[in-house]
Order: sequence, then C-alpha cells, then structure tokens
Amino acid sequence: MVKTVMACKRYIETAGMRLSNGEIIYTDPLNADTDGDGLKDGEEIIPQFKFVNSSSIGLSGVSCGICFNMLSDPTIRDTDGDGLYDKEDPYPKTFNTYIRYNRKTVTDYCDRYYMNPNTSSFAYFESGDCANFVSQCINAGGISMNDDWYFYSEGIKILFWYIYENYSSSWTVAYDNYKYFKENKSISNGQVIEFNSVQDMQNAIKNNEYNIQAGDLMYMQWEYDHPHHATIIDGIDYEKSTLTYSGHTDPRNHDDVIEKFWNNNPNGKLYIIHINEVIITS
Repeated sequence: MVKTVMACKRYIETAGMRLSNGEIIYTDPLNADTDGDGLKDGEEIIPQFKFVNSSSIGLSGVSCGICFNMLSDPTIRDTDGDGLYDKEDPYPKTFNTYIRYNRKTVTDYCDRYYMNPNTSSFAYFESGDCANFVSQCINAGGISMNDDWYFYSEGIKILFWYIYENYSSSWTVAYDNYKYFKENKSISNGQVIEFNSVQDMQNAIKNNEYNIQAGDLMYMQWEYDHPHHATIIDGIDYEKSTLTYSGHTDPRNHDDVIEKFWNNNPNGKLYIIHINEVIITS
C-alpha cells in the first residue's frame, strides 16, 4: 500500500499538478521540499477534489475531478518576492513590508531602564507603570506605535492624574495591553499560553511545549477575573524550568517567576503572548 501511494505521488509530481486557473506545477518527486524554503511540497500545494455533472461529456451521474490549490509556490522559496521565505511569511502570496522583532534590543532596554525609568522619552506612572514599561520595551524591539497603541506625551499632571494626555489605554493599562496584543494578528499569532499552576509552567518548559522566548509578553493574575499585571520575559532558565522577567512598578529584572509570583500566589495564573519574529507592517 505504501509503495502504491509513493508511486502515485511520484507520478503526480512528474506529470504535473493542475491549478484551478489551468497552470501546471511540477515538483521534484525525490525531494520533499523542492525549493528548500522549509515547507514540504505537500504543505504548499494541496489537492482539491471536485464533483461535477458528467452529462456534458456524455456520461451519466457525477464524476470526481481533482485540481490543486497552491498556498505558496513549491518551486520558489519566496513566492511573492518580498524577501521572506514562504515558511516565515504569513501571507506568502501577497507582497508585504515587514520588520523583524529584535529580542536582544528588548532585553537590553529592560536591563537599562528597569531601575531608572526612561523619563526623557516617556512618563513614569507612580500608581501603576507596568504596561507602560512593557510597551516601551517592545517598542524598542522594533514595533512601531499606531493609532491604537501609542504614547506621545504625558499631558498635564494634577495630583495623581493626567489631563490632556496623549497616550492610549492599550499602551498604559495592563488588561487593555493584553487584549490589544492578543487580538493583533500581525504582531502575535492570537493564541494565549495559560499556566494555572507552577507545575503547568514547569512541565511545558521541560517538554519544550511552546516556543516561549525572551521578549514575549507575560501577564499575571492573582485577583479579579482577568490579567491585571503586565511584565516581559527576559530569559528562560531550563535547569530550573522557570521563566525570568522584567517589569515595573516595582523594579524587576531577571526575577524568577516562581520566587516572585507563584510562591506568593499559588492560585494565580500566567498568560503569555508570543510575539512573531516577523511583523507585517503593510
């Protein structure tokens, strides 16, 4: 059976695969990844079975036909020519502009400003600066402000409040910050990694279950019914199976999340959002 399937596969690749527009694609039957872009040919072009009325060709009943749907070109590493190999391009058939997220710049910013806030460029909110600091960190990593996520000026401070401020709640409020990056599919994949216990987190790290990296966002919950404290991951300790993080308002830098969070909040939760390596800008 296996030999039959392989022979059929070789025949199809050699004879060519017809797309719905009539174009025929040929791939190398001896190479699972013809163009070397990191995607197997079968991930770039997939068969589509169509049932058609056969009366038009003198047959009765319904016949099954097959054509192929090309998600990306298996013969070209960069289908749309935008400089991204198809494997890392979320839109491989559409030319896009993009930036690469610089995780080293993010952690450098954490190291530099966790203790002494960057007040030359941003405000420091004494009553709660966690999301503001996280936003600054990922902005340093290359993610640009936009109409929904921005900080331009701190406004006029009266006691503990600012009026005429020019910053968004998604920049400065932890829960709004969480929702913004969760829902922004050009920056994250829209998935949230949830850990309900220290054991959940340690097992995931031991098994390398998720692609958690320094520069990813980590939100904490120990009261309320949603994440309410924003931090940024600045390292993964595989020996201890734990994460380290930076943050405000209390200055944190390379702090062990087990020691600083789980030990004090055994019933708390962590929410991690992975930032894409490549971020589409247009």
